Amino acid sequence: VHPVFQTDLTFEICDGESMFLGGANQTQPGVYQDMLQSVEGCDSLIVSTLIVHPNLLNPEVREICEGESAFLGGANQTQAGTYTDIYPSQYGCDSTVVTELIVHPIYTTPLTFEICEGESMFLEGAEQTESGVYTDELQSIEGCDSVIVSTLIVHPVFTTPLSFEICEGESMFLEGAEQTESGVYTDILQSVEGCDSVIVSTLTVHPVYQQNQTVEICQGEFYFVGGGNQSTSGFYTDIYPTIHGCDSVIITELIVKPVFLNPQTAEICDGESIFLGGANQTEAGTYTDVYTAQNGCDSTVVTELIVHPNFTTPLTFEICEGESMFLGGAEQTEAGVYQDMLQTIEGCDSLIVSTLIVHPVFTTPLSFEIC
Repeated sequence: VHPVFQTDLTFEICDGESMFLGGANQTQPGVYQDMLQSVEGCDSLIVSTLIVHPNLLNPEVREICEGESAFLGGANQTQAGTYTDIYPSQYGCDSTVVTELIVHPIYTTPLTFEICEGESMFLEGAEQTESGVYTDELQSIEGCDSVIVSTLIVHPVFTTPLSFEICEGESMFLEGAEQTESGVYTDILQSVEGCDSVIVSTLTVHPVYQQNQTVEICQGEFYFVGGGNQSTSGFYTDIYPTIHGCDSVIITELIVKPVFLNPQTAEICDGESIFLGGANQTEAGTYTDVYTAQNGCDSTVVTELIVHPNFTTPLTFEICEGESMFLGGAEQTEAGVYQDMLQTIEGCDSLIVSTLIVHPVFTTPLSFEIC
């Protein structure tokens, strides 16, 4: 008695392949039977278990930073895209990996900062006070470099010294108020860049001078004061500019002395004469004249004649172009020599020879360039 054989077999194929079992090409997993005959002519049953292993498809997403690479599709990839790699699985079937490669950019952000001298800004991990370019490396939300390139501009703080001159009684607006006293005043302004601009002003207050003088003339004489020839007693005011351009006030009390007939003193100037003692007299001395008084009586006048010298005084004045000075009986603006004939307190000629120097006013064009 020959045995009937049953043979159990197991076959493994990959999805997409086939195996001839159960009298046909099989692609699905299952148990298939084939009835054969042994050499003795008895049945030989082949029971085949077919296992179909799947082909794996694995989608992936890879992220890299600009400048990096990833080995995909058989090469190092630096460009974003979809790459396919096929690997054998543990069963010998295809395992397809489809990778979407995302390349994140590296950001470079240029920034400009402006500060004032004496201030600072935190750049490159420290407080910076000098103008320059500073680089800070941060990380983006994707973990890539984010480079901040900062240009730091340090604007200067300006200190400007100025000098001002005013006259007593005037004022100048400094340090937020009208100032009338000499001193140094500081004003803090802002430059066009918003930084401090310190103005240090030296204020000089020049005095206004007032001089009182008394001038005596004889009855019938004149004295130039108050802008004209005066022959009447009184107070007269003359205002002249000082070298600083401030007022110099001269208040003159003019006294006109009467001529007394009994006795009297006569005063003349050198080169003049006076009729005394019946003749024109030019020499100092005592002379006698007899007049008829208002009541018809003699009035004997004993006159002491005094001869005063004539004076010539040289003076030099300096003014600026565009200013004037009263010389030679008028306001003078041109350089030159001018003569003024005044009278001394004795009523004689006092010749003032004034040399007027006119200094030019300079106009200097300048050009400044700033940022």
